[in-house]
Amino acid sequence: MDRILSADGTPIAYRRQGEGPPLVLVGGALSTAATDAPLAALLAPRFTVVTYDRRGRGAGRDAGHEDAGADRVGREIEDLNAVVAAAGPGACVFGMSSGGALALEAAAAGLPVDLLAVYEPPYTPGASGLLFKARCTARLHRLLADGDRA
Repeated sequence: MDRILSADGTPIAYRRQGEGPPLVLVGGALSTAATDAPLAALLAPRFTVVTYDRRGRGAGRDAGHEDAGADRVGREIEDLNAVVAAAGPGACVFGMSSGGALALEAAAAGLPVDLLAVYEPPYTPGASGLLFKARCTARLHRLLADGDRA
């Protein structure tokens, strides 16, 4: 795998394969570049596919994930920006699961991509999402207080 540096100097491991317009795959919370390899292989005949190990995963396990603190998402956005820059001009991004949520946040922060597609992001924007989260949290607290851990 090749490596690039994120904005904070953290090395990010990535792999490039195929020929065509650049396409960056952003895996979910438990994914690595290796996890995304089968999809990358299917896309490689039509795209230059770039997969990477998100901070704290795979070859990025020692990439300061624990040190990111409250700005963990901000650091991952910086990482994705570095990967997109390495992918080249006209890059497209496909984010899966939490990688989709990260890609949406990065796009909202100005990620320079030509196209963004997401698959099943755990994302509920606005007041309705906050209300849903608050209700779920309150229910979990009630269940725990009642001793229900099932």
